[in-house]
Amino acid sequence: MDQRIMDYVTEHREDIIRDWQELVNLEGSLREPEYLDIEAEWLKQKFTDAGVSCEIVHTKEHYPPLIRGVLGEDRPGKPVIFAGHFDTVFDRGTFGDHPFRIEGDHAYGPGVLDMKGGIIITLWTIKALEYIGFTDRPVRICFCGDEEGGSDHGPVEDIFRNWTDGCIAGFDMETSPIDHKLCVGRKYVMTGKAVIHGISAHSGNNYEAGRNAITEAAHKVIAIQNMNNMELGTHMNPAVISGGTVANAIPGECTLTFSGRFRYKTEIERVKQELHELFSSSVIEGTTSEYTLTDQFGGFETSVKTDENGNVTEILCSVDLDSFSGSEGANRKVKGTLHWLSDMDAVPAEVRLYEPLINDEEPETEADTEDKGEDAEENDAPKGINLNINPDSLTVLQGALVEPSIAACAVGDRFQFLRTGYFCKDPDSTDALPVYNRIVPLKDSWAKQSKN
Repeated sequence: MDQRIMDYVTEHREDIIRDWQELVNLEGSLREPEYLDIEAEWLKQKFTDAGVSCEIVHTKEHYPPLIRGVLGEDRPGKPVIFAGHFDTVFDRGTFGDHPFRIEGDHAYGPGVLDMKGGIIITLWTIKALEYIGFTDRPVRICFCGDEEGGSDHGPVEDIFRNWTDGCIAGFDMETSPIDHKLCVGRKYVMTGKAVIHGISAHSGNNYEAGRNAITEAAHKVIAIQNMNNMELGTHMNPAVISGGTVANAIPGECTLTFSGRFRYKTEIERVKQELHELFSSSVIEGTTSEYTLTDQFGGFETSVKTDENGNVTEILCSVDLDSFSGSEGANRKVKGTLHWLSDMDAVPAEVRLYEPLINDEEPETEADTEDKGEDAEENDAPKGINLNINPDSLTVLQGALVEPSIAACAVGDRFQFLRTGYFCKDPDSTDALPVYNRIVPLKDSWAKQSKN
């Protein structure tokens, strides 16, 4: 990192903390759009002072606003974007007036990390980049006030998508994981609510007639907890339980609210099946259960497994079966496509990349050489064409990997190696090592080189 940035941040430490404190003390939740309007105005002023061209957007009446902006819109590179939200889950005044405080080396207050701290980092990152004269690419911001908006969040999502279009990178200014590593994925969230029905009875003179709903719920709490899979990142949380009326009555009903966080959709399906089995049966005879689940949302699967040296050994991903050709989802517009081979099944091969043999588009003729007279070089050919041989006319790649089906094809068969060019199988091929010659590249880099 440029030392000037570190020096700038250190010099302005007190200013950064002061902005942090002001933003945290400007409280507001999704349920309080009038307070979030105040926060949006504060953010607009701060980012405008930093050189960002900002605007506040309202997607509907009596709904939290969104602020977006750009710095250096006419800069040459692709933009980067900082995104997030400035609302919190807490209503104004939950922690009293001016809740921000620092004790030792810790700061406290609603949203102090999630994610008002991230917004302040964004603000002062932009200021530091301006200070050192960074002009490589535009910098965009987009912060909403309705992270918990659910179905009402749709219009804001559209603004985020449009504002991120064309960006080379994006930073979600959420709190980092506790190990301080860069987060490149997000878990799915699913919540549920169950109602357990028992039989209410007096706990003294009619105990055996009762069926305790809370006791049944307790069995289900343990079962839900045991659905965890820590290795795969599945975390189940029985969160809220309530039931019963008075101390001398066996509770006839109990409600249980729970949630799950999932790294993979396959785990969601597993848990759904186990929940179905759990609530379809009972431990205490005579009790019954019913439950509802929300749709999973918020997930972004990008995960790898590494060895002890940090080398990637597995890429963990999911497949969208609705996107296959001919299906309804195949018409979706995607940012890009990743092509890959299975390292376990791929076949080693030799690949020969050919470029033009002669560097000049119009080689000199014998007459051209004679015209030089005394200026002719000793190595000029006395007759015919003077050849300016291209030393890079052939590049041989050893250890390339191809699909087994390609390795088994006949000599002379032609096909495209994606993102590289068209190739044919060479007669030099053997069963142990197929050889492929590039016929034509996908892009004519030679024409660009010749112009230069």
